[in-house]
Amino acid sequence: ARFGLGMSYYRQEEWEKAAKQLERLLDAARVGELAAASYYQADCLIHTMPENADDALSAARLSGQLEESAKLLSGFVTSNVETPEMPDAMLKLADCYQRNAAILADQQEKVKTLQSARETYDKLLQKYPKHPAFAQAVMDRSRCMAAMGDAGGAINELNRFRNDGNLMKSDVAPQALVRLSELMVRHGRAVDAVVRLDKARKDYEPQLAKDPKRAQWIPAL
Repeated sequence: ARFGLGMSYYRQEEWEKAAKQLERLLDAARVGELAAASYYQADCLIHTMPENADDALSAARLSGQLEESAKLLSGFVTSNVETPEMPDAMLKLADCYQRNAAILADQQEKVKTLQSARETYDKLLQKYPKHPAFAQAVMDRSRCMAAMGDAGGAINELNRFRNDGNLMKSDVAPQALVRLSELMVRHGRAVDAVVRLDKARKDYEPQLAKDPKRAQWIPAL
């Protein structure tokens, strides 16, 4: 009943009310049909996070919510329960790790957290090669690699969107190619970036113009 009430609030996008109901579920109860409770509770926390960490108070709140979300998602992911939410849970877990790493002051903790993110992406890519989340994971994994100082590896990862037919057709392909070009520019390959973007415009602008949700990438291209 608590799960049902929490999900009713969740579907109405009343994130705080949903989180309060879902957090009342004991860990021992989060099995079977209720296994996804941790995923939805974490998603509620993600929706209520501060947009930035410009001051100490918001930074502390953001870090706390990221850590709590990561804890919930990690418990769900390691449960090995096969549910439709699992690929997205892995994406969200890795993103929580990355976002938290960006505001951590301790360098060792930052590296450790980024490594956890990369390992999560690796598991997702290995386990769900045909899932729609695969393309997003490839793109976000490159961001993680860049944050770890591996710009060359990040560029190679994003180049997959130029060479893999399935990735080229994914919704995130234009965004990935923009990120690829940004990385190239930052590392002295502006001429290559221009070539990549010129081809991307020819390949993607017509279809982006027909999709209001993705038309934001036209100016970027």
